[in-house]
Amino acid sequence: MVPFNNNIVTDVNLLFGRKKLLETLDKYILSNINLSIIGTRRFGKTSLLRTVQKKLIKQGDEAPCIPIYMDFKGVCSIVNNTAGVYRYIISLIVAELFKQKIFTSREVFPNNIEIIPSDNWNNVFCQLEKYDTSEMLGLFIHIMPWFADLCERPFFLLFDEYEFLIKHTFDKADEFFNLNNS
Repeated sequence: MVPFNNNIVTDVNLLFGRKKLLETLDKYILSNINLSIIGTRRFGKTSLLRTVQKKLIKQGDEAPCIPIYMDFKGVCSIVNNTAGVYRYIISLIVAELFKQKIFTSREVFPNNIEIIPSDNWNNVFCQLEKYDTSEMLGLFIHIMPWFADLCERPFFLLFDEYEFLIKHTFDKADEFFNLNNS
């Protein structure tokens, strides 16, 4: 018998002792308040995030928001600076909206930044590599409300392994707060 499951659990019935925490997360989702889940390694934080994502996706158009899951540990070799953070977030959202048939055609944004949607976030990320940090920040500030209007609901960004985001990606330590306030 194996005492510990190394797999990511996304079935709410298998998240033992987490019912109250999931109910609390539901309240935060509805109130648009930022929330951090902090705990020791292998405690189940990723499983909680993935379960919330799965639950919201399952609700479809009835969900109060569109969940976007981001794992910064898995991409820190290519998302290795501030501009890369914005590219990654935008690329994940574009790919998700393409999959949902919401954003399917070429669009040109301020500063002539063109995005051709794809279901593969890496394709979108590569399109945006030629833009510097200030251009990506400007695009991020412009595009997030544009995306929300397009979808007629906000996004719920699920940052996993965010310590990699803070330690290994931003050019300056205080840039995390710029992301949080955008």
